[in-house]
Amino acid sequence: MIFSLMNFSLGVPQEMKISGVVLDAATFEPIPDSHIIIEGSTMETFTGEHGKFEINSSDFSAVQIIVTVSKNGYLLQRIPVNIVPGQARRLEILMQSDLFKDHLMTGAVSLS
Repeated sequence: MIFSLMNFSLGVPQEMKISGVVLDAATFEPIPDSHIIIEGSTMETFTGEHGKFEINSSDFSAVQIIVTVSKNGYLLQRIPVNIVPGQARRLEILMQSDLFKDHLMTGAVSLS
């Protein structure tokens, strides 16, 4: 009987690279210091000066993960990403401005 080791067994952690860039959806300008998290794990990073990020890990055992991207002044993004063992994934993430966070709201309340 011959046994072979295969790098794509389901449920077995695989070396994986997820990289990409985070851009403003209106201007296509890079967004530095965006927080990138792989939900359900301890994997996280921040985008650099040009909005780029990279996460390398051998802890990807799921077939699909959720990448969460957050940055003050923008709406939170949750992106499902299918994992293919041994293949790198490159993402281009467009962030929508959160208009309510961009404006300071002041007011007064009168209690009678």
